[in-house]
Amino acid sequence: MAIIQSNILLTQISGMLGKQVVFRRCGDKIVMANRPYRKKKHAVRGQAVGTSNFQIAVAKARALLSDPVKKAEYQAKAKKGQNAYHAMISEFMLELKK
Repeated sequence: MAIIQSNILLTQISGMLGKQVVFRRCGDKIVMANRPYRKKKHAVRGQAVGTSNFQIAVAKARALLSDPVKKAEYQAKAKKGQNAYHAMISEFMLELKK
């Protein structure tokens, strides 16, 4: 993985190049990496429950994002590099595990 910081030719690039490398934006940096390779996997027995729990957490987080007070509250709780949406999902997933 290469991090591109101040190359004038690559400042606006993103996406896959020639089915070999991918350019992604991570904050204010551009990262060049090998293209992702995903094998088809079959669902594990308990995976459906985890997937549905995650869908519930995402739905709750999206609903709370419209409330500016809650959004500011979760933004204060968020870790470095995390936004309010991800902090909400993390908290909801912890609640669902209990």
